[in-house]
Amino acid sequence: MLLSMAAAAQDEPGLQIWITPGMISDHGNEERDYNEKNTGFGVEAFITPRHGLIAGRFENSNYEQSRYLGYHWRPLQIPLGPLRLSGGVALALIDGYSDVNDGGTFPSILPSVSAEFWRLGAHLIYVPNPEHSGAVALLLRFRLW
Repeated sequence: MLLSMAAAAQDEPGLQIWITPGMISDHGNEERDYNEKNTGFGVEAFITPRHGLIAGRFENSNYEQSRYLGYHWRPLQIPLGPLRLSGGVALALIDGYSDVNDGGTFPSILPSVSAEFWRLGAHLIYVPNPEHSGAVALLLRFRLW
């Protein structure tokens, strides 16, 4: 019964709006001059802890401006009092990389692990890139409501 109640509480409706100031990334490739301070601005609207819409812009790894729009699905939820850990995947459309689709829009699947504590949060995201090295990115978040 307690497990059932905990599962129901995890999916309670209640819109949460988060903002993000960009991210920092690590490409693990010292031979290329990647931008690893990816400043920008994003908004996340989570209808439940598992389902959210994401949008924003940032300075990408090639020092170019990118925009993204997507859906963040986090099926794995681990509530630990005021701390919530979650895991899932973001499905996004991204543009602005001159070496991918000539800067046009392309789809991306981004595995993620998230942590939230009151109004502070973070996503650790794996960014795959089959042509170059992938990256791991840390995105900090602040909940407005």
